[in-house]
Amino acid sequence: MLRVCGEETITLYNTTMKEHVLPFAQGITSRIRDSDRYFVIPQSEFATYFNLTPSNDPCVVKDYKIYSNISGDEPIEWHGDNQIKMMNTMGNYAVRIDKTIVTGAKVFYIGATTRGLNQVFQPIEITVCPNQGGSTVTPPVDSIEK
Repeated sequence: MLRVCGEETITLYNTTMKEHVLPFAQGITSRIRDSDRYFVIPQSEFATYFNLTPSNDPCVVKDYKIYSNISGDEPIEWHGDNQIKMMNTMGNYAVRIDKTIVTGAKVFYIGATTRGLNQVFQPIEITVCPNQGGSTVTPPVDSIEK
């Protein structure tokens, strides 16, 4: 029996945006260990965001990419700053986020494309917070309970 790709369906297991608040990695970038400098989402983790049906379909995911915008006719691949990168090759992909760059909420998308060219996109929001600054709350000196 001949199977034509394109009949498979790919969806998100959970359409809720994945949010990551990350601590700023301070120091001389060449001296910071990669495990401290980068937050990494390996393919083994982000592949679980996607649901391909029917199960055991031969038209599997053929590629993952990161995108900056998915509205409009064609999604726009991530070509922004170097803070977010897709590293390695299929089977060993990893999304790497540089924590030496402080940033407010930044949204990107991990896109999965099947061999039948069906696509779905998982939104991800990152924030890299500085170690100092912001608001400080000091408890009152007096208490109503004595």
